[in-house]
This record gives sequence, C-alpha cells and structure tokens, in this order.
Amino acid sequence: MIGKERETPLIVLKLEALLRRIPTNHPQRLKIEESLRRYQAGYWGEQSLDYHFNFLKDDDYIFFHGLRLPWINKLFFQIDSLLLTSTCIILLEIKNMVGTIYFDIPFQQMIRTLDGKETSFPCPIVQSNRHVVQLTEWLRKNRFPNIPILNYVVFSNSSVILKTDPIHKHVFEKVLTAANLPNKLNAVRPSYPNIILNKHKIDQLNNQFIQQHVSQDPDVIEKYGLEKSELLTGITCSKCNKLTIIRKNRNWLCPICKSTFTDSHIQLLIDYLLLISPTITNKQFRYFSNLESPSITTKLFQGMNFQSTGTYKNRQYQLSLDQIQHHL
Repeated sequence: MIGKERETPLIVLKLEALLRRIPTNHPQRLKIEESLRRYQAGYWGEQSLDYHFNFLKDDDYIFFHGLRLPWINKLFFQIDSLLLTSTCIILLEIKNMVGTIYFDIPFQQMIRTLDGKETSFPCPIVQSNRHVVQLTEWLRKNRFPNIPILNYVVFSNSSVILKTDPIHKHVFEKVLTAANLPNKLNAVRPSYPNIILNKHKIDQLNNQFIQQHVSQDPDVIEKYGLEKSELLTGITCSKCNKLTIIRKNRNWLCPICKSTFTDSHIQLLIDYLLLISPTITNKQFRYFSNLESPSITTKLFQGMNFQSTGTYKNRQYQLSLDQIQHHL
C-alpha cells in the first residue's frame, strides 16, 4: 500500500524551468545543468527501487516516499523511503552512484573512485542513523508507541562496487544493493513479531505523516545568485524549444517551425509559478509572455478556472501546480 507517492522533486522541476529561462551562454548555466543531473540521478535511483519492493513477502507494508517532517527549531528531516508496518518501521537512504565505493569508518566518510579520481562524500550510514534519532523523537512528540526502527543504506545502481575494511562488520549489515534489499527485509522481519501498532494507530500515524509532510521548496533564483530580471520572457515552442511563440487566430504559432498549439501558455504558467510567484496578474502574464492583449489574457485565465482575489484592475490569480498540469 502506498501512503505517500514518490513525486518528482520540486528542485528538479525548478531547475528545468530555470534552464528554459536563462540564456545558453549564462555564466551559471553549466553549474545549474550539473545540479539538475545530480538531482535527477538521485530521483531515478529512488524510482528504480520500486521494482524490488515487489519481492517483499509481507503485504502489510505502507510505503512513504520522500517524507519530510518537522524536527526542531524550524528544521526538517527527509527520508528517501519509509516502510511502515505494525511491528517495526524501516528507513531507507537511497544512493544512485557508480564506481567503487569505500566506507572509511574511522573518518566517517565515503570515498568514491571513478575514472581514476577519488571523491569524498559524507558517510550515508551516519545520515541514516541520524534519521532514526530524529524519527524516534518525532514519534515521541506525537505520542506514538515506541516501535523498533531499522535503517539501511541502499545503492540502486547495479554496477556499483562496495568495499570496506572487514573489521567494520556493521557496514555489511547496514549497506545493501537494491537487488539484495528484499532478501534482507524478508529475513529480518521475523525478528520483530510483536505488534506495536494496531490498525487504529497505523491509520493515525499514516494521517500524521501526510499532514505534517512539508515539501522542500527552494528558491533557485537566490540559490544560484540570479535576478528575476535575468529570466527570458516569451512562450516556449515545445518542438523547437525557442521562446518565439505568438498568438494568432486563437492559437499559439511558432514562426520558426510553423507549428501551432492550443496550450503553450500552460508551460509558461508553470515556469512562472516555479520561479517567480504563486500569484499572477493580467499585466504580469502579458509581460512574461510578450502578449499584448489584456482581454485574451483574461479569457485564458477564465478557461483555467483559477481562484482570484481583488478587483478587475488589480486582480491576482492563484496558481496551483496540480491545477495547471491538469490542463496539459
């Protein structure tokens, strides 16, 4: 059962929008492209684990993907995948990496060797153990029973090579490949036979997870040191990827490839929401789209049934990603 679906991270959607809206020669473009590749790889690695979940024997798992919960002092902790059962909770820290990975336990680091180059990363076992502490505290504050919490680091790429010093036996217990995850969980579950959470408590916990989840919503304009005035205006042609679309005969026309569309403004609204603001006015839309007609803009908004506030001249429309995407 899925308690929380795996969703494309907002940071991925925002970086994709940002790359559509900055010049190809922008000094920050290569850095943004590299960041996008990294976040996409992480998301694809998490997605690839879904196949292996099909081999779990028990059918009482409830899966929560990308759960981000409040902790202390306005801080949050995020768990790649949480598996809720009546007898225990399982936390998975998922890594999508290639090369040779060596766990350097004395220095609490992970060293990757790829193409002859060594790169150091924070030890994911430490991060995973921290999530156990944070979730334990969260459960206590929300008055849930003390339940065993198991945690593992899972490498999703089948070509990765994992190494460590043989004396560090806990690494062999905590670190898994994706293919071995079902075997591990099927073997360890019988060690936790006692029911800690009855159906009522599981339903309560399920609801609290969903209610308290807060998606990470970074400001990528600020993150990469940009100004909103640097963003390119215009509507993107979905075929030639040029910001050249114009309005003609109740449709959108690309004068370069001669393609016509009915919904090209929808991608612009998505970009505006992701990069600028969750509210937009008629004037702001016209500036961002290079459309001159206030009446056409009003008709486009009315066709999407946006909620709005204010009078005619200063009316603001409320943008919702789900509502906009519904029109794609």
